Amino acid sequence: MVVLTISKKTGRLIKTPDIISRAFIYLDNSEELIGKIRHYLRAKTDHGVATEADIKTAKEEIKEDVTHILYDATGHTPIVIPVINKV
Repeated sequence: MVVLTISKKTGRLIKTPDIISRAFIYLDNSEELIGKIRHYLRAKTDHGVATEADIKTAKEEIKEDVTHILYDATGHTPIVIPVINKV
């Protein structure tokens, strides 16, 4: 699961994206991979995600792109669930 917390006003990230893994990768041993995913997420939301259409599109793109990043690193296809919270 990928959890992003964004500002209602600016549509930009408020805090570092949270990545939750359940038995797919062990977060303790995969700091470089997690860093790569967080970097991608920061770049993806750098322009802002303000409208509901932007959020829907961002979720679909995040799901596909993070799936590809994880598949390339592990050779396994994960289930990626993007969650975007507007605060």
